Amino acid sequence: MRVHGFTLLGILVGGGCFNPDAPEASTSSADETTAGPSATESGSDPTTASNTETSATSTDPSATMTSPDTSLATSADTSTTDDTTDPTTDTDTDGATDESSTGGPVLDCGDGIEAPGELCFDDVVLLESNDVTYDGRLMDVDLDGDGDVVYLIGDQVVTRLGTGKGVFGPALFGLTVFPTSVEAGDIDGDGTTDLAIIRSFEDSLEVALGDGNGDFVLQMPSLASGTSPTQVVVGDLDGNDGDDIIVGGGDTYNVFVSDGDGSPVPQFQVGVGGPIVALGLGEFDGDGDADMIFVRTLGAVSSMFVRLGDGDGTFGSAVPIDVDGDTPRATVGGDLDGDGNGDIVHVDSDLDLVYVLFGNGAGGFDDPVGVATDVEPQQVVVVDLTGDGHLDVAVGHGEGASVWIYPNDGAGALGEPLPIALVGPVDSLASGTGNSDGVPDLITTDTNNEYVTVVLSTP
Repeated sequence: MRVHGFTLLGILVGGGCFNPDAPEASTSSADETTAGPSATESGSDPTTASNTETSATSTDPSATMTSPDTSLATSADTSTTDDTTDPTTDTDTDGATDESSTGGPVLDCGDGIEAPGELCFDDVVLLESNDVTYDGRLMDVDLDGDGDVVYLIGDQVVTRLGTGKGVFGPALFGLTVFPTSVEAGDIDGDGTTDLAIIRSFEDSLEVALGDGNGDFVLQMPSLASGTSPTQVVVGDLDGNDGDDIIVGGGDTYNVFVSDGDGSPVPQFQVGVGGPIVALGLGEFDGDGDADMIFVRTLGAVSSMFVRLGDGDGTFGSAVPIDVDGDTPRATVGGDLDGDGNGDIVHVDSDLDLVYVLFGNGAGGFDDPVGVATDVEPQQVVVVDLTGDGHLDVAVGHGEGASVWIYPNDGAGALGEPLPIALVGPVDSLASGTGNSDGVPDLITTDTNNEYVTVVLSTP
């Protein structure tokens, strides 16, 4: 097992192999209910906006999804009770992926050959940040084709340039902006990675444009983000040059539309009646426009909503998604069952469950289906980690101090998770490229213990 980094404090990693079947499903779509940009609706409760397409209902947490019987052989122990099906004996000497007796590729973690269906993560890079650490991303900031690490500490944006082999250089201290959260995208449309940075203590959004050499240039002036911003997402909301930005916080969300010059323009602010604790993007009504998911808390009650995008940076009325009094902590959109309709994944930090809500293509959703997680799930991403073309689910845990990766069988059913133990809680989780094996990797941050962890794929 290879472990890189400045200080090694603990590792537990397991590779795995999984070869799901992916049944076909039909697609459907329907016209969305839209509403133009509103004036500031501060304090308004989005549950007063109705949508006839809403079809989500509550679920009993005890009625969780039955996971498929998948056997994930770890790369640390590739032994099997059936010698006749040991995949480690079927690889060609020329490095090509052999075919098993069933006609499929041999799944052998650690052989360096990427094979669809493998779930292999057996390399952890632990970096000390030496300061309170808020957020982190894996991305190529110097355009050399190798993934780099960018993370936020108390008063700085820090970059560690990668070699493409899962090794990262010394900390390069950049912008001094007292950042608390970050998201990456191409805000000015020039092909380089830029940053949308929240400064929660200053109630502001900062835009930092990448120069293609690993440095960032802060755009001026700062943008007002609303009170106590905590969430930021970046994506194309209007089909124009440059990614757009949504910031959520105290009791509003704010939309900033980019025209490709790197200076996003505030579009509008909408009140939601309580603090936004989770924010995500998806495509839920089949029109190709980005839609928004958010979770609002009001007292002890958490509520989830979807707003369908109009394709011009504006969104329609809020559609409530019934979570039956549960506590969604993070949410994201993606097509998990391959039917062309966007689905929702969210984690519940009180019930220790990850939920999948399958979309109907018209802005409505089926009953949530829950799968058990480690203790206190609080971060989630969906990304193809097995190379089979299906979105898998990775969940980061607080008290559990781990990342669990759930392989998707292609129909949206989450299989037996691959657990990866970390040295502390997962306060942020994102996917990106840390080595050059063609499989996405994961990055986490541990705020108070001051660590950045890169979990590398090892096919």
